[in-house]
Amino acid sequence: MTRPATLWGVTTVGGRLAVLAIVLVAACGGPDNTYVSEKGSGLFLRLPPDWTVYPLESGKPASDPTTDADFGVWRVLIDGDHHPDRAHGEELAPGAPVGTVQVVPRVAFSTPLPLAQGALRSLFMPDGSDPLEALDLTDIEYHEIDLGHHWGNRLIATVDRGGVKIRIAQLAFFDRGGKRLHVALIQCTVECFRQHKREIDGVLDSFTLEDR
Repeated sequence: MTRPATLWGVTTVGGRLAVLAIVLVAACGGPDNTYVSEKGSGLFLRLPPDWTVYPLESGKPASDPTTDADFGVWRVLIDGDHHPDRAHGEELAPGAPVGTVQVVPRVAFSTPLPLAQGALRSLFMPDGSDPLEALDLTDIEYHEIDLGHHWGNRLIATVDRGGVKIRIAQLAFFDRGGKRLHVALIQCTVECFRQHKREIDGVLDSFTLEDR
């Protein structure tokens, strides 16, 4: 088996410029962290110990759809608020880090997502456009990553929502055969993102994909 690869690092693109296990692994380390994993597809993520995980969809994206009735999307909500609530995932301008982690079989899309970096970037935008060409995004950080067994990108940008600046970070990857999409997204107000930058960076840097 290929050694697991952890994703890290960003490159500032400069200029102008929300998808997303359910195995919560408490025994996958010490008590100082919360762990999330989707073992079938090889996704692992480490969260701060006080963050909360809410299961959203419990499909098995790595199983055979012809033999397993549970085949489908796997998704959780992650909440860094001191008073966690599922409703935080619906807030347009969350005051604490909140986001989703998901694994989606490519065949689950009504129209298959093209196997391209631009298609992964488009998941960042509600209208499916390319964020690198958007006029309403600022402070873009973008980096493309090829792990051999997975490839994709890391994108962070700021957007104005009703007069409130929101900072959004997204990791989006296809596996080598393009069968599964892996996405992690974290967002909160710019002030919140700045205050929790160390925690958020730690979560993003822990995003690990194993060869399957």
